[in-house]
Amino acid sequence: MLYPAFIEIDTDGTASGWFPDVDGCIFAGKDIDEACADAASAIRAHFEALVENELKIPAPKPMQEHIIANAAEYTGGQWAVINVDGNQVN
Repeated sequence: MLYPAFIEIDTDGTASGWFPDVDGCIFAGKDIDEACADAASAIRAHFEALVENELKIPAPKPMQEHIIANAAEYTGGQWAVINVDGNQVN
């Protein structure tokens, strides 16, 4: 499954972001590449915790739905799409 992530880049080049479809799942890195790698690790760990606690894994929505619903929240950054293999979290 492909999960959209929104990433903000600070003036020092560090990057951090979140998954709009996954409450509480955040990530960061010293640059955009490291932040994307951390995003993949963060969402897998988050989903593993949901499964362990018998909670539902949220379905991803297209980026466009997030932008239409709250365009002001998604300025000053960029989108990435993180692929999550459902077999890795079961």
